[in-house]
Amino acid sequence: MITSDEAFEKTVALYHSMIRHYFHEKLYALSLEEKMDEAELTGKKLEEQLTKNEVLTGVLKKLESDNDFAKITEDVLHDTSDYLNLSEAFLLRENPDGQTVDVICEWVGASAVSYAKKFPNLKKSDFPFFNGKTYTISSKTTLPEDFEIFFNAYSVSAAVFLPLSISGKVGMYLGFVMQNKDRRWDVEELKFLSDVKRILQTILVKRITKNSLASSYSALESIMENAGCGICVDDCKTQKILLVNDTFKEMFYYDEDMMEFEKLLASTD
Repeated sequence: MITSDEAFEKTVALYHSMIRHYFHEKLYALSLEEKMDEAELTGKKLEEQLTKNEVLTGVLKKLESDNDFAKITEDVLHDTSDYLNLSEAFLLRENPDGQTVDVICEWVGASAVSYAKKFPNLKKSDFPFFNGKTYTISSKTTLPEDFEIFFNAYSVSAAVFLPLSISGKVGMYLGFVMQNKDRRWDVEELKFLSDVKRILQTILVKRITKNSLASSYSALESIMENAGCGICVDDCKTQKILLVNDTFKEMFYYDEDMMEFEKLLASTD
């Protein structure tokens, strides 16, 4: 086929324009695809953040619960493990002898092994993490010998161990565990577990304080009842009697006498 120089140049210009248009549309399509992927990723992140906030809100609500600490922790372990898709989670407590530990509560996944049946009255020395430190161990991490023995004995592939303090001394440990599955903890997961630990620590402190106050009040009542004399505790500001022992009550057999005594207290600065 024979063509002129002018026709050839026009044909080349046409092909050049078509190719440029083709690549422009291709780049535009790729750009839209990237934006859609970014939007989808952003949507997933927002959904994950919303779920995380819902779980943490549920944990925070436990601060006002009247249940005992073991029951509260059991519920928290369930919610946390379900959210992070863990195999097992537990709370260990050091016994008064300082040598053994017990499982206070735990959550166990469908295919996981319960540690409560394996941990009765075990020696504290059998748990290499029970030393006051926080441990974050992902799968395929090179472990010290004592940790490797523990992981192999209980089919642990990855774990996070967080200490809880009792009266300024580490007396409990939270364990979040993966069994027989690889797991590499990311920053957001560790921040989440740290938040859960702080909330449980706050609940524990509140429980200890509440029990201490109740114990102190009980001891005060016992002292008053065995004092051998009548005792009356009066609030000078409200002019109300707060507490009296049985000996004091026996001193005022008639209600009229008690009323006169209250008037006397009210008139005394």
